[in-house]
Amino acid sequence: PHSLLYSSPEQFFNKEISFSTDIYSFGALIYFLFEKKGMIPLNNDGIYDLIRDEQLPEMTNVSSSIQFIYLSCVRYESEERLTLDDIEQEIKNEINSFCYIERMKTIIIKKLN
Repeated sequence: PHSLLYSSPEQFFNKEISFSTDIYSFGALIYFLFEKKGMIPLNNDGIYDLIRDEQLPEMTNVSSSIQFIYLSCVRYESEERLTLDDIEQEIKNEINSFCYIERMKTIIIKKLN
């Protein structure tokens, strides 16, 4: 059994599932965590149309890196999704970027005082 909120296109259409199915679900979870709602409305009659790439909602108030990870995980074609190694590298890049910005803020604050 699977939750409709996190189901990949291959699960919807009863196709073969693989590790990239979990990558899709991870992308859907990212969307849920940041947007506080599912990326696919559960009450929509056109739900099959909504799971196609061109219909996916964008996230608001997130960095371009987080947006990239989300959109790259929920690609319609499973072969086009990020791998786990790709996700790990993107998250490390995001963390490093955040840490650099925080260090710069600290330096500027010290210089102003």
